[in-house]
Parts: sequence; structure tokens; C-alpha cells
Amino acid sequence: MKFTSYKNWLNERQSINIDGLNVPIHIVKKKDWSEGKKDPTEFSDEEDAVRVRDDYDYKKDPTGWMRHEMIHYKLHHTTGWKDDEKEYPYNSTEAQAYIYQFKYLKKKGYKNYKDVPGFDKSAEYDNILNKYWQNV
Repeated sequence: MKFTSYKNWLNERQSINIDGLNVPIHIVKKKDWSEGKKDPTEFSDEEDAVRVRDDYDYKKDPTGWMRHEMIHYKLHHTTGWKDDEKEYPYNSTEAQAYIYQFKYLKKKGYKNYKDVPGFDKSAEYDNILNKYWQNV
């Protein structure tokens, strides 16, 4: 996403404390969200922030996506961390992010990630997501 001005970008940037880590966030209007992207959040290396679609309640974080993106942010700032660069969602960064997200969801009482309202992933990822869920 391109910003109309640097000043506009600064006005849209916020931060939130997630599990003790202050994470910069950028709220993005739904109309400006990446076309076809179902997840309401994403980490942006370019912006060094978590991008959040404006219709997602990031403070309540009902599907744990903020925790998922927090791990992306944290690993991005971890000296020595190197992703194994495997395809999504099989890479080491996604493994860490999903496992952290799933710990959060299990604490909320979910027995399976498929039971979480709004957690919408393609069936082609069931095997790896089930593996991550079981590793929690």
C-alpha cells in the first residue's frame, strides 16, 4: 500500500502492547486491504509494523492474529534469527507464529483452530496447521 504522504502515515501509525512487547501497528481501511487476503492482519517488513484491517477488533484479538503478527515483528528484530525460507506456511517463521497464536487460542478454550470464528484458512493447509496445533 502506498501512502499519500509521510504525515498521513504518521497519523495512522499506532502501537499496542502484546504480551509485554510494544508492537507498532498501522490501521488500514478495508477498501485499501490487499485484494483477496482473508486474514485481517499482516506483518510488513517495509513498514516495520503490523498492518491491521480496520474492521478487525485488534484489542480483543478474537482469532489471535495480533499474537501471530507479534511473533513476526519479534523475530524480525531478533539478532541472529534467520528464516529457513521454505514456502508458506511451512517455514520456520510461520511455525513460530502459528504455534504462539494457537497457544493463545487454546488458553481461550478452543479445542481446534477450525472452531475459531473468523479463522479462515484453505483446506490445503490443514495438515501443517494441525501439526502446529498439536505442538502446542
